[in-house]
Amino acid sequence: MSARVVTLDCETIPCQLEEVREQLRRETDAARPAQNRAKADKEVWDTPEGCEARFQTALAKTAVDPLFCGVLCVSWAVDDERPQTIKAMPWSKRREARMAKGLAQTWAEAADVSTVWCGHNLCGFDLRVLLALFRRTGVRPPEHFPRWYAGRWHGRTHDSMLEAACGHPLNFISLESACRAVGVSGAKTIVWNGEAVSGERVQEMYEGKAYREIVKYCEQDVRVTRALYQAQTFRGTYPGGRLDGVVAQLEEIDGSNLSDAQMALAKLRILESSGVVPRT
Repeated sequence: MSARVVTLDCETIPCQLEEVREQLRRETDAARPAQNRAKADKEVWDTPEGCEARFQTALAKTAVDPLFCGVLCVSWAVDDERPQTIKAMPWSKRREARMAKGLAQTWAEAADVSTVWCGHNLCGFDLRVLLALFRRTGVRPPEHFPRWYAGRWHGRTHDSMLEAACGHPLNFISLESACRAVGVSGAKTIVWNGEAVSGERVQEMYEGKAYREIVKYCEQDVRVTRALYQAQTFRGTYPGGRLDGVVAQLEEIDGSNLSDAQMALAKLRILESSGVVPRT
């Protein structure tokens, strides 16, 4: 039987692709200081130390860039089952490709058109990371994985960050805060080197070869996100999966010059891709 909900999470580090890192170094070397930069900054701007510092700052930002980040592991849980993980540690192109292939095969068997894909900042980060991973490795995503086109995701998704309905203008809220709002425990219990693990420490942990702790941290986030999903949707009964962009797409078709038959076919394809009706 296919999954009702697949809850997932990714752990990433700065870009590991040498060609991208080389381009980033060229760009940071060629950058010029802004007029309002401090005099002390300008004095060291073109020194080896200044160039290296700018490069490292820019490189660190790629850890949260879905297009270029290095993917260490992906954890997921099917419904109420225990989380599973596929990892690429220590990172290499070969391990990353093997991870992508394993995810595609596993999810192709687990999911169908009615499956809800769940995560915290799912639409803004994890799905984008995974699509970039599939494209980079040449592995075709599973058939019912959400699709990205026209600047948005199409499919049955539940982004627990977006569904938290907080006061932030971009609806940004941490997983821990979203959990507190609905009475779910979102405490971080994974400890490494005497301190609680957070996303900001993943790079440090990777450099320390704490691969097992990274996996535990990723799987814990899956468990917490799943509990948050259950609270936000009243155990899957409300709304049970957001249909991103479906209404807007149907309205666009109504305003087109398509014939009635063409409109009907176009609407059917949208409803199929969103999981409202089974694929024909």
